Order: sequence, then C-alpha cells, then structure tokens
Amino acid sequence: MCSLSPYLNSSLFEISELEADTITIESLKDTDELSFINLSILKDQRNKQNRLPTLTYLFAFLDAYDFASEGVSGITENNRSLINASVLGKVFEKINGYKDGSIYTPGFITMYMCRQAIRLAVVQKFRDAYGWNIAEFADIKNYLADRRSKGDILEFNRLVNSLHLCDPAVGSGHFLVSSLNEIIAIKCELGILADESGERFRDVEITIENDELTVFDTERSEFFKYRIINGKPASREAQRLQKTLFHEKQTLIENCLFGVDINPNSVKICRLRLWIELLKNAYYKESSAFTELETLPNIDINIKEGNSLVSRFALDEDLKAVLKQVKYSIEDYRNFVLGYKETRDREKKRDFEAKIKQIKNDFKTQLFFFSPERRELADLENQLRASESKQFLFGESDEEKAKRFEKETKLKAGIEKKKAAVKQIEENAIYKNAFEWRFEFPEVLDDEGNFTGFDIVIGNPPYIRQEELGALKDYLKKDYEVFTGTADILVYFYELSLRVLKQNGKFSFITSNKFMRANYGKPLRSFLGNFNLDEIIDFGDAPVFGGIAAYASIVNLQKFTAESEHQTRVYSFPASGDVPDFETSYKTDSFKVAQKELAPDGWRLEQTDVLDLLAKLRSKGKPLGEYVNGRFYRGVVTGLNEAFVIDRKTRDKLIAEDANSAELIKPYVRGRDVKRWQIESQDLWLCFIGWHFEAEKYPAIFNHIKNFENELKSRPEVRDGKVPWFAMSRYAADYWHEFEKPKIILGRFMNKATFAFDKEGFFNNDALYMIPDANEFVVAILNSSSCWWFLHQTCTDLQNGYLQAFRENLFQIPIPKIEEKDQQPFVALVDRILELKKEGKETLDLENEIDKLIYRLYDLTDEEIAIVERKV
Repeated sequence: MCSLSPYLNSSLFEISELEADTITIESLKDTDELSFINLSILKDQRNKQNRLPTLTYLFAFLDAYDFASEGVSGITENNRSLINASVLGKVFEKINGYKDGSIYTPGFITMYMCRQAIRLAVVQKFRDAYGWNIAEFADIKNYLADRRSKGDILEFNRLVNSLHLCDPAVGSGHFLVSSLNEIIAIKCELGILADESGERFRDVEITIENDELTVFDTERSEFFKYRIINGKPASREAQRLQKTLFHEKQTLIENCLFGVDINPNSVKICRLRLWIELLKNAYYKESSAFTELETLPNIDINIKEGNSLVSRFALDEDLKAVLKQVKYSIEDYRNFVLGYKETRDREKKRDFEAKIKQIKNDFKTQLFFFSPERRELADLENQLRASESKQFLFGESDEEKAKRFEKETKLKAGIEKKKAAVKQIEENAIYKNAFEWRFEFPEVLDDEGNFTGFDIVIGNPPYIRQEELGALKDYLKKDYEVFTGTADILVYFYELSLRVLKQNGKFSFITSNKFMRANYGKPLRSFLGNFNLDEIIDFGDAPVFGGIAAYASIVNLQKFTAESEHQTRVYSFPASGDVPDFETSYKTDSFKVAQKELAPDGWRLEQTDVLDLLAKLRSKGKPLGEYVNGRFYRGVVTGLNEAFVIDRKTRDKLIAEDANSAELIKPYVRGRDVKRWQIESQDLWLCFIGWHFEAEKYPAIFNHIKNFENELKSRPEVRDGKVPWFAMSRYAADYWHEFEKPKIILGRFMNKATFAFDKEGFFNNDALYMIPDANEFVVAILNSSSCWWFLHQTCTDLQNGYLQAFRENLFQIPIPKIEEKDQQPFVALVDRILELKKEGKETLDLENEIDKLIYRLYDLTDEEIAIVERKV
C-alpha cells in the first residue's frame, strides 16, 4: 500500500514480516467476487446485484461510512453512516474474548476521567510555570484574558503541549483517543487554539459529544466540514482550521500521549485508532494546488509493547556513569525519536530506528555492567587476579602458599557462583517482555538521564487473578509493596502507575471495586492513603461495562503527600443500577469525607452503609475458619485420571479379581458433579494409592495401573526412572481420612452459592475443596442469600457473574453462634431439601424459609435485607 500513495507513507503502512514472507496487498487479484452479507451496510444493494468484485466491494463498503465527521451523524449527503473510531476498541474486545482481562471502557467513562485528570494537570502546568494563584480550571481564563498576542498564544500552546500522559495498559487506545480530544477541546475553551503563526480561531466552538470531537462553526451556525469545491477548499478559513486540527492532533499524539501493552494486537489497534483520529482532519496541501493530501507522519513510536509491571532496572538507576560510556547523549536520543516521527524518507526512518535501538541496547548493556551483582563479580575477579599476580621478594613459604591457594580456591568458587547468579538474573524468563520505563520514553528524562515521570497516568488496567501468572508472582512479591497472596493484578498497576507519575501528577483509574473491601486490597488501601485521594466513585453492580459484571470503581488522586485534613469526594451509584446521566447524578448525590476516615480495613463510600452491614454480620458470628479449626482441604491430584479414576464396571472387575481391592477404591466426584446442596454422582471411583503402595497386597489394582506405565513415566514425580504408584500428591495423602467424614464440598468458582453436603464419603478432585466435620447448619448458612451477599463484597469477580472464593475469603464468613438444639430447624430443612433434590423436585420455598431464619439470626432490618437481596 505504501507504494500506491505517498500520502500513506507512514510507519503504519510498512510491509509487515508476514507480507514480506507471503504476499503483499498489491499482489492481490480482483478476479474473485464477494456476496453481500445480510447485516452489512450494503444489504440494500442485494436488490440490484448479488455479488461484486473483491476490491469494488471493499471500496463500496468503506465509502458507505463517513470517517471524517466529528461526532454528528446524519449531516452528510445521503445520510451516510458515521463509523466511530471507538468501534475498533469494541471489535478488539470481542476478537480478544476478554483475554488478559481486556474490557472495553464505555465512552462516558473515558470522557469523564480524561476531563477530570487533564484539566487538573493543565491547572498545575500554569501554576508551576507562572506562579498563578489558581485552584480550578476556570481560573485560568481570568489570567489569560489580558494576554492575547500571537507570541503569548504560542507560548501557552507550548505549555499545554508539554503535558505527558500515559496509559500503562493501553488496550485498544480508548483513553488516549479521549485524551487527545479533551486537550483540543481545552485549548478551544481557553481561547488559545491557533494556527502555526499564533492566529486564533474566533468563530469555532469545539466540544466533545458522545466521546467524539464536535467542531461547530458559530458564524454559519453549522457543523464544520472540510470540502474541496471546484478544486479549492470551500473557504480560506476552512483550510486553515482543517490544517490546524491535523497538526494539533499530530503534535499531541507525537509529544503528549504514551501507552504500553503486553498484547501486540492491542498495540496495533491503538496505533490504528490514533491514525484514524488524524485521518479525520487530513487536508489537501496548498503547494500541490490542492491535489495532494498531507502525508501521514510516523505516530507509532509512543505506543510500545511490553509487560508494564516488570522491569530489570529501577526508575532511580543512575545513568550518569552509563552516559559516559555510550556514544550518544539524552538530547541525541530525544532528537532521534523526533527525527523518526517527522521524516517521510524510508531510509532515514530506518536509520533513526537503528540508532534508537542501539541507544537502548547500550543502556541495557551498561546498566547490566554497573549492576550490584556485576560489581560484586568484578570485585571477586580483581581479588583473584591480584592474588595470582602477587610477587614475593623473598619467596613464598609453604604455609603462605597453602593459605594463598585456599583463598584463591574460595575466590574461584565465589566467582562461579556469582556468575551463575548474574546469568540467572540477566537471562530470567520473567524479563522476556520486560518494559524498561527507565529509558524507553526519552520525553520523560531530563538532560542528565534522570526519570522525571508523567504528568498524568490514566487507564483501565486488566482484571486478572495473579494466580494465573505463574512465576511472575514471585517477582511481584519481591518488587511491590502492595503484594498479597490472592490479589488481582490491578493492585500492582496502581503502584506501578504512581511510581512513574511525577510529583504533583494526576492519576485516574477505573478498576474492579473489590479492593475497597476485600482483604487483598488492604495493602493497596494503605498505599493509596499516602496521597491526596480526590475522588472515589463506586458503581456497585451497575452495568457500566454492558453485560459484563465488573463491579467498577474510579479512583482519582494527586501525587501529593497526604494532608491530614484532606477531603475526598465519594459517590456510590444508586441501587437501581441505572447508568444514564451519570454526571448529573454524581453532582447531586456525591459527598465529601475526611480522607483519614477511609481506613485500611475498608473504605466507607456508601450512605447506605454496606460496610456497616458487613460489620454487623461479622459481629453476629464466628469466622468459618475458627469454626472449623482451620481445616480446609484441596481435593485429590492424580496427574493421570485415565489410570486412577475408574467406572463401576472396572471397579467390580478389580474387586472380583481381588477382594482386597475394595479397601482402596473410593467413590469419586468431579467439579461438574457438585451442585447447590447436593452431589450428583456419576458413579466414578478412585483407586486410592499412596506413596507406600504394596503391589503384592493389591495385585488387581497394580496390574490395572501397570497398563499406564509409559504415561506415568512422564510425570514430574518420577525419580531415578522409577514410577511412583500413587494416585494423589503427598500432601493430600496426609489427610485422606478427612474425605470419609461428613463434609461440605465446594468449587473454586461460583455464580451462586454452591455448597454441597456429603455424608457418603466421596473423594473429590482438585477442582473442589472440602470442609470436614461441618454439619447441615453450616451448609444452610453457606448456601444462604446472606452468605452470597457477603462473598460478593469480599471475593474476586470473574466474567459472567462468577466469583472466585479463596480459602481466606471463605474463612471470613461469619457463622452465627447458637446452641446445637437451636440448629435443629436448619438441620431439618436441609435434610428435607436433600430428600427433594434426590427426587428431582423444586426446593425454592424451603430455601426461602432458611433465608428468613438466617436473617433473624443476623438480626437484619428490612432495609438491610433489601441490600442483601439486590445482590442475589
């Protein structure tokens, strides 16, 4: 495509490795035809013809949309449809299937967050630059009123353009696009939107509607549209405005907006969305007599691929010594990046790219060289060289020689050990996708290479349980002070973002709200308490993300050291869960609390006092963990179900061959077999074999499992080539007798309270947990609406309404303290439910009766019951 038009000679249109290895776009043939799709915008053309040549179809499809309109549909001829660039974000979300916790952020959210954060950052810029006594964005206008010269206007623009905004989990780039539009709207509102000479636009009103930039011509009372009529722009002013908007967007994208994402597809989509925003204001050049469009720049370099949470080098690593060893200065580095963005020559662009890569590689190499581990290794090597080269004027005695030999032997051993440690650190797979904030963005480095940080960090980080991250968990534990064993990784994005934010910078995140109350959020709540929390918004269960149950919250803060009397504005979404007109509702229903009242044990945000209800439930009962004396066990890990899990036919065959086999064959259930209240057995059995299995005592079982010897040899437990004939991991073997007791069995993931009561001694797989010696009363509590509400407040949210209940969450559940005789009504109801379940009958009335009894145990009011039942 690059060869077809110099206009598209941008890095976004470079031939990819895949094209280079297979086929380029210009090689595609137009001999094939495409049929019209029923739901396509071209569906009406089916009445005229059924198929079109491939390229004709594609161009007709693209031509049916107006990519250039600014947020107002229905204003172009033939009422052509507007395709919003944010559609790419929604498409990416669907294609990605919410992988890596990616969820598209709705426009009303990004608009609000960008407006709040960026306007405060602009206030800070003017306050720092001129010492003005201003607190609010509106105050800036008063100071600008008397400064309207072209020089002043250009100076103010440079100040705003010095903003550096970063999204550390950029996804499809929605926040960056919203930020781009917000900054342009801010300039217009301040009256400093001007062309390259500093001449302002007086008859233009720019606002943001539906997350799109809307440009209105107040003189003509119509929406602005760039048109070429008879080979010329409709007016000189239209040409000046279109050209200015193009270069404003280019400047802001190149200098102000930065993003990182671990997903390469996210990076590509984000770059494409920013390019589309620029494309909306493409203009025809005067120098070509309005026949050629301005060439698109290379705007991709600020959006980078990498794992934001992992870096080899700390932000305060000293680059002074490094800069003495490398060929280029920080100023050279910045100029190469700028050159890359501005050049339209492919060879020059590749040259800039090579120099930028060399500088970053030099930084890595030299930082490795100056690392503590490398310095310790160099010190040991120097000691060894000094010892080996030591000269003795009068010779060396045998005793001295022995001591020297012993010292050198120790030094050599230490060197080898240190080399291994250095290699392990430098080649650690954890750092495969590491992102080096220390030097990846030269725009946030001063001339001496010190990391100065971003003015704004904003975004919607992924929602992923850290348990899915494997070895990365050890890195997070070592490097982040907000670490807890069961946290969602969003907590680390909070800490990372505040690290890369400059002092006095503005921060805005939308994330799951669970950290506000859950135990895993306590370190994060304490960490955030170090800064001025300006605003906390809890959307509760409102459908902010469409049909996805994300239980969202927004946190806005400034990186000031927390002031003792600082007031935080808080807002909890109304229980109705209606999303429309958020800002109006926020203005009327939000309120302020002293930040010091937001205790690490849990943030009080709701005037309906959810935290009070949590405290009340806890006060009425004994934590489940204490109630069962900490006994909570994982199920059996066989490693090879084909060998150890058998059906009834195989069970009967083994017992017929050897009656002793019955001792080791146990009833067995899987995760899918455990339902609410009961187990639906699929007649499966477990060959329960431990490490000290006596093959000669149980020949039938041994011969059965011997058939799987080759598969078992591939297991990690194989030692010296010997196969361990056992069905469960050693830790489970320590508590096998607990399986045979009356117990509660539950799954790790639930979309409703799903606790089964087992009196038959089932063994279960590792997708399930068991709580032994628990009776019908406890299972009644656990399956109640009150318990499900409690878990909703404290557990990790997953997709589609599911929760993940960890041991720590379950052990918090308060079990009311009542005498055994008072438990009998619950026991009778549970027994009756189990009887009816076996008969396949409905039990809802009995479950409602249990709920009512439990409400009385917890002494809940009608208002508190209503809070509980809204979540069920």
